[in-house]
Amino acid sequence: MFGQKQTYNMMFISVLVGLLTANVTSADNIVGNGGFEVADTGGPEDSAMWNESTSTFSELEGDSHARSVRKLGSIRPGGLYVHHLETATRNANSWASASITQNTTTDAGQPSLQPGDYVYASFDAIVDNDYWGWIRISLDIVNGIGGVVASRQQQFTTYLGDPGYFDTRFGLGNIQVPEFGPAPADWYSASLTISVFSFVGPSDPFGESVGEAFIDNVEIYTGPVPYPEPSSLVLFGGAGLLLFRRCRAN
Repeated sequence: MFGQKQTYNMMFISVLVGLLTANVTSADNIVGNGGFEVADTGGPEDSAMWNESTSTFSELEGDSHARSVRKLGSIRPGGLYVHHLETATRNANSWASASITQNTTTDAGQPSLQPGDYVYASFDAIVDNDYWGWIRISLDIVNGIGGVVASRQQQFTTYLGDPGYFDTRFGLGNIQVPEFGPAPADWYSASLTISVFSFVGPSDPFGESVGEAFIDNVEIYTGPVPYPEPSSLVLFGGAGLLLFRRCRAN
């Protein structure tokens, strides 16, 4: 039979698990077409509710390439499509970028974010690991006249030294929504941009750079408390296991 000390430990674990669960269940996923299962009017390669864009520059014709397209494939069970971002550059002084962007209000039809709430975004990605390239994530809080009032960005290289592809999940955010401004800036939306890019500088005449990622299962959460990030879940989960082991030992 558990003693008083063990009972307190088990109560602590229960409260901790309850807090983590409350963080998840109180958040709403407001992304539109996060699995890219729906095509838009542009055809089967056009993801509904997402804005695709590409740009390239090269001094020699054909040295830069970029595309942003919806295509068959899935990273996790339950879906049939992903969004493919790809860039390639070679020879000196060339660059390319490919991206997708969604505004949760104007593109996905969601209501305004609420002041004081938190916004967090995450997605699955399979990333090309063969050449130097980059993936960039930007999560912005945008007001009714298009002004960015809060923002967070992260950038990662897609080259880790081993050939092939690696599968990961990116997360970014827990941005707190500020108070409303005067009309017409009296509502807020979340804007998420995922992009890959490649670049060869002018001092590298025979360089090559490739950025490529298959994006799936995008989520944008908003709620009254910060969304638990993976590192936090591991930390708290480890604490719970240590307490449980201590209970068993006692």
